[in-house]
Amino acid sequence: MTSLFGIVSSPGTADVRHDFQAMRNAVPDYGSPSESCWANRQGFAAFGTVQPGTSSRTGKALAEDEQSEVVCLVDGIVYSSKSTGDDTCATIDSARYLLEEYLEQGVDCLTSVHGNFLVAWWEEKKRRLVLANDRIGQTLLFFKSRAGKFTFGSMLARVTAVSGPPAETEIDGFSDLLTFGFVLDRKTLFRDVYTLPPASCLVCENGKTSISTYWRLDQIEPRSGYDENRLDELAHTFRGAVRRAIPPGETTSIGLTGGLDSRVILAAATADRLRVSTYTGGFHDSTDVKLAKMLADLTDTKHVFRSIGPEHLAEWLEPMVRLQGGIVATLHSHPCNTLFAKKVDQARIQGIGGEYVRGFWIPGRYQGSAASGKANQFLFDRMVGSARKNYLNDIWRPEYAEMGISRSRERLTRLVDSYACPDDPVARIHYVYLHERCRKILNKAVIISRNRMGVYLPYLDFEWIRVVSEIPMGERISNTIQIDLIRRLAPELLDVPYSKDLLPLSTPDWKRRLVTQYRRLVRKVNNLTGLNVHSFPVIENHKYKEWIRDEMRETLTELLYSPDAAYRQYLRPDQIGDRLDQHFSGKRNFEHLISALAVYEVAHRIFR
Repeated sequence: MTSLFGIVSSPGTADVRHDFQAMRNAVPDYGSPSESCWANRQGFAAFGTVQPGTSSRTGKALAEDEQSEVVCLVDGIVYSSKSTGDDTCATIDSARYLLEEYLEQGVDCLTSVHGNFLVAWWEEKKRRLVLANDRIGQTLLFFKSRAGKFTFGSMLARVTAVSGPPAETEIDGFSDLLTFGFVLDRKTLFRDVYTLPPASCLVCENGKTSISTYWRLDQIEPRSGYDENRLDELAHTFRGAVRRAIPPGETTSIGLTGGLDSRVILAAATADRLRVSTYTGGFHDSTDVKLAKMLADLTDTKHVFRSIGPEHLAEWLEPMVRLQGGIVATLHSHPCNTLFAKKVDQARIQGIGGEYVRGFWIPGRYQGSAASGKANQFLFDRMVGSARKNYLNDIWRPEYAEMGISRSRERLTRLVDSYACPDDPVARIHYVYLHERCRKILNKAVIISRNRMGVYLPYLDFEWIRVVSEIPMGERISNTIQIDLIRRLAPELLDVPYSKDLLPLSTPDWKRRLVTQYRRLVRKVNNLTGLNVHSFPVIENHKYKEWIRDEMRETLTELLYSPDAAYRQYLRPDQIGDRLDQHFSGKRNFEHLISALAVYEVAHRIFR
């Protein structure tokens, strides 16, 4: 799973093969990738895929039917709903399978295809291009239509490599990056470039494009009753999702922390005696690293540790933005270590998406059918935070003031309200979290890592999402589903403390309440006295705040203090300069602002 890309020209336009070559060369090769390319003889259509050379899971990425003159290219892995009895069964040849399904059913075949994939079908006779992704939209797909050429790719750098006028900044996208830390919905940082929504099908024919949705998350009807039978169903489904995420014949590791999400994956792998190792990055004495090692030892699993430091963060900033497409505001570029360091595994399982099953608690006043507007306000407050709210309205130039915090808030509200509400309005907030935050912010490491290895996400497995969505949101929040799964699958893992509070998950409720009250008391004493007495010792897994001020200072100041910085067209240099001075002097922390500005500046240099 690495990259799918292509270009189609309208009738009468020039040969696109030169542009296609520029798309191929736009992203450096990491490792020894395998490549599949196809172009028609007339030169008005060309497509390609690039995949890790060690991946053997999906078979060929390209298939062609000469009689019908239809070509299919796939990036990802596909599971056939026609498999009988074996829920671990992946199609041996994803491209051939999806080609045959398309020839038989057209785009309707998508309703019976499961997996993590991007697919392109090209009908030579009709000059018709069809693009689609999986139900969750696990892999982003960028596209643009300009000057008679339609280009697409799972990496923005390939899309913008096609010659033409420089892309113009998308103000809404820039505003989202500053406000939320990622770009909402279909937009990107550039006006004519978009991303494909989840469970969508895009058709490009005769120079026109249309997008339709073949499935919606909010179509799933919740059914009450969280009991032992429901837990049986959850355990069975999650074990199947984890089995599907472990490629046969490849060395696979679980990205393990001291948290819940990866621990449940380890519990499922342990229950089924699957051959996996575990992997953790960070400081050797950090809480997460130590707890991960304890979990691995308990299950007699080989554990690999890799130290994370600031040594290469500055030089990895540009590759990080190039691979992520500039849609995420972060300076945490250490996942690039996957690209440049010695490989320790061929495939990795990540715990991304676990928040959807446990749900995040919100105050009761925001719940219920009459509280929809209040729930939207809560989501906005949670996604923005008080620190950013204090400066977002002040930094825009007067002529762009309407693009500030209120504009992004309106867009978030429209996005939330676009979902139907078969459940509590709080469920719509979780839909947005899954489709937006999970696909973009939480997926930042995966977007990078998948250029060198296969990356699999059991929590985003469609069957798992389906059974979890059938549990009403109130029951997800009020029950400890993940802890119950661990108790069912590998109860010994409950004895290792949970990194959020360093209490074993098996701690009785009465003891947990006492510890919680004690910690509240400690916080009050600290606030009143100015002391900093810790109620429990936690060693952080990184020191990004310090690294941004020190090791990355030269790179960041060159970007952000420059009189030619692109943000100066839209933002007030005096307001930005004052906050930069406060940050780099150590007076205040403006990490979120600096991350957004730095990503925007690097993206502006790369993609324009």
